[in-house]
Parts: sequence; structure tokens; C-alpha cells
Amino acid sequence: MNIIRNELIKSTFDGYFVAWNLSKGGRSGFHASSLIAPDKGTKAFCYREHILGIDHKRIPSEYSLQTLRVFSNGWELHRKWQGILQIAGVALYNEVEHFIDLSEIKGYVPDRAFTDVGVSGDMHRTTTIPSNGFALSFTPDSIIMYQGKPTVVEIKGYRNETYAKVVANPQTHQSYKDAKVQANLYMHLLGLKKSIILFDNKNDQNFFTIEEEYEPELIAPYVERGDKLQLCIDRYREGKIVKGVCATKDCTRAHACQMRDVCFEVPALRERYRLDYEV
Repeated sequence: MNIIRNELIKSTFDGYFVAWNLSKGGRSGFHASSLIAPDKGTKAFCYREHILGIDHKRIPSEYSLQTLRVFSNGWELHRKWQGILQIAGVALYNEVEHFIDLSEIKGYVPDRAFTDVGVSGDMHRTTTIPSNGFALSFTPDSIIMYQGKPTVVEIKGYRNETYAKVVANPQTHQSYKDAKVQANLYMHLLGLKKSIILFDNKNDQNFFTIEEEYEPELIAPYVERGDKLQLCIDRYREGKIVKGVCATKDCTRAHACQMRDVCFEVPALRERYRLDYEV
């Protein structure tokens, strides 16, 4: 066995993960999942970051090879369940990107994303990007017709150790709490009343589900956050921008921010990062 040659082969195959990641492309604009970021810490929500992201170039995120392997595994897990739901004939659509104007976030509009729900379950999306205003995008893992009602499905995969803890007492586990908030946010944005959170065991492929009802009070803080973001955007268009959460460009939070170069640049030099900038 040629150890050196096998290591070279492994290195080549690792490169395939990089190619896979590049092929997917990144999210552009403001995604609803960003709304439910924590208030503090290395992933704290920052109004300034998202406002600058409207018309400035983002720094591409860099991931380790191990992280890309994990991402790939999670991606395939979602594809598995989406394929099963599709073959079963219950999927209305899988991981389709929706858009609403951020200014509309406060109101719950029944069946907001659909113009028609027929007896056959056919649904027609109204998900065009707003021509004016700020587009909020969101991508539920799946939306199925379950017991005659459109239902959001959120898919979560965990290793056996975490899965066992969630199964034992989901109400107290942070993974379940986060998933519940996300499912409720999607229900709010879509105007739906039901969701199912599906937890998959990556070790043995066992799974369990929790059905959720729409709870407006659960996502009220994040709806208010979206409304405040819209106000900050209006002020930005008047030439004023809110302060960021980072004290310096070298803090841990800033290193994870795609707008860190733009954020800490003086206004005169910030222009070179604009999406429409020409040399």
C-alpha cells in the first residue's frame, strides 16, 4: 500500500468538496434565518451588516474542509427527505426561495405566498422580488399537504448523542427551541398555521417528528426586529447609517462578518466596495 499516493488521492477528493461548495453559490440579499440570530455573542444580530449588504460586495465565507464535509452530509440528508416527500406525492415544493417586502413583515396574512389552493393540492406561488423596498427571502426545507392543510416542514439532522438528548426532553433542548422559532417564522411569512419539525438520527437513520401550531408571540421579537431593520434602511437611504455591534475589525464577531471590510472603511473609500463600482 502506497501511503503517500493514497494521501494525495484523499487531498484530491477533498478538493471535490470545495468544488461542490462553489457550485452551490451563496445566498444573496437578506435571508429570514438571519432575523433569529441572538442578541449577543459571536453571532449577534447586526443592523449595520445587513444594511451595508444591500449595495456593497460581501466577503465570501471561508470554511475548513471538515466543515464542508459536514455541510455536504447535511445537504444530502435534506435531499433524502425532500425526495421521499416528493415521491409520496405530498410535497407542494421543496426548498423554493420565497420573497416578501420587508415592510410587510408585521402582518400575518393567511396563505400569503399562495394565490390558489385547489382540492388537488396545487399551489401557485406569488414570490416575485419586490420592485421597490427591501426583499426578505426565505427557504423552508419543504411545504407539504398534510391532512388537507399546507404545512411547513423543517428538517434537522443530529449525531446520535445529540439526537438522544433531543428525543429525551425536546422542550428543554436548545436545538428544538431554535427549530421551533424558525418554523414559526416561516409559518408567519407564508401565512400558514401548521408545521412539522423532523429530527433525523445521522447514525441509524431513525427519526421523530413534532407538530407545531403557529405561535405569533414566539416570533414577535423577530418581527419587531425586521420592522426596525426597515426603519434603519429608510434612514440609510436618507444618508444615515446605524452603528454596528463590533468595537474593532479584529474582534471575533467581525471576523465572521461578510461586511467587515466595508463596515470599518471611511465613507469616501467605502465606495470601492459598492456593487455598481467601476474602476
